[in-house]
Amino acid sequence: MATNTLTSNGILSPVIYNTSKALERASYYGIRSLLVIYMVGYFGIDRYEAMNLYGWSMTIYLIALVLGAVVGDLLLGNKYTAIAGGILQAFGAFIICLPSTATLYIGIGMVFFGSGIYGSNLFSMIGRYFRKREKILDSGMTVYYTVINVGAFIGTMVIGYLGENNFHLGFIAAGILMVISSVMLFFTKDTKTPIEEHDITKKNLPKSVVMVFMAMAITAIFWLVYEIAGSDVFSKSYELRELSGSGFLRNIWQSINPVIVLLAGILLSVVWYFIRSNRILKLGVGFLLGATSYFILLTMPEGYSWLGVAVFLISALLLGFAEILFAPTTLSLLSKYTNPKYLAIIFALYMLPTRILSAIYGLFSENIYNTPNLGLIIGGIILFILAVGLVIYALVFKESITEKKTS
Repeated sequence: MATNTLTSNGILSPVIYNTSKALERASYYGIRSLLVIYMVGYFGIDRYEAMNLYGWSMTIYLIALVLGAVVGDLLLGNKYTAIAGGILQAFGAFIICLPSTATLYIGIGMVFFGSGIYGSNLFSMIGRYFRKREKILDSGMTVYYTVINVGAFIGTMVIGYLGENNFHLGFIAAGILMVISSVMLFFTKDTKTPIEEHDITKKNLPKSVVMVFMAMAITAIFWLVYEIAGSDVFSKSYELRELSGSGFLRNIWQSINPVIVLLAGILLSVVWYFIRSNRILKLGVGFLLGATSYFILLTMPEGYSWLGVAVFLISALLLGFAEILFAPTTLSLLSKYTNPKYLAIIFALYMLPTRILSAIYGLFSENIYNTPNLGLIIGGIILFILAVGLVIYALVFKESITEKKTS
């Protein structure tokens, strides 16, 4: 009775949503960390073919995001659609273990399809929860984004470690995590919102459309820039790794970004709980920090030195804060300015431009990869221009934050 009261009143709902999402990301990224080496090492599949299959799996994931969102928003409700996707993902992880290439392909399809169905519907559930509590919306989305990163990091490390010793043990662990993640959602209240409860009217519809499209566009651009500059960031971290000798210092460079994002996420989730600020201004500051991070990294000297280490750490710190300022804020904009009846669908569409730009960039990326620091220069300039534009927009158009009544 106590548990039902807590969940029906929504007190435990965000805890369950976030824990479920962390477990799902741990399972998903754990499987991804093993998949290619499993196909090559266990089944003897050509590495190029394995990578090609992996690429098609991401296409399946995007299709499932949209289809799952439509089913959840318009037919079955987000709660039960998310549970169905999670169960599908769990069974896919178990089926991958079977010693057949046919079941391997089926299992991979189930994992990525299930993850897509789960992802769009889980976001709709947590977005609707915090939408009715707008004063803590940014804090809630920062926690949500942080647990995604925590789950992905732990899943890659733990399931990857298990899989190094026994592939099947890693996949079974991933499947068990998804079973737990799915079962947890049974103890939440379905947040399906009647259409008459939303506050998107004809008067504010144009602003809502602008905000949603802005969130989609700048998200796609930010992650495109992240990819463009990523090769230079990786090469510099790899250089530090190779020059650090063996032991702790050698391995720390690979995990520095998720650690900074985690710490920044914890800090800012507390800050946004008590302080409300203009979301567009947050985006502008985030882009400015990102641009500064790339420009600082350009000054990093060659070879291993304490100056080089300091420059890299400062750059990584700024980039981590840029990410945690930017990503949760765009999720807040989606949650606030989307009709909640269609939130899963809009979230699925929100993910598509990022993937499309990434695919297009892949066709023309060779010149940037082959020119040292060119990615940092391009990325810094793009982020700086966008930062200026966002700050000007924030100063001209004020954003109000009001508390909605909760049911």
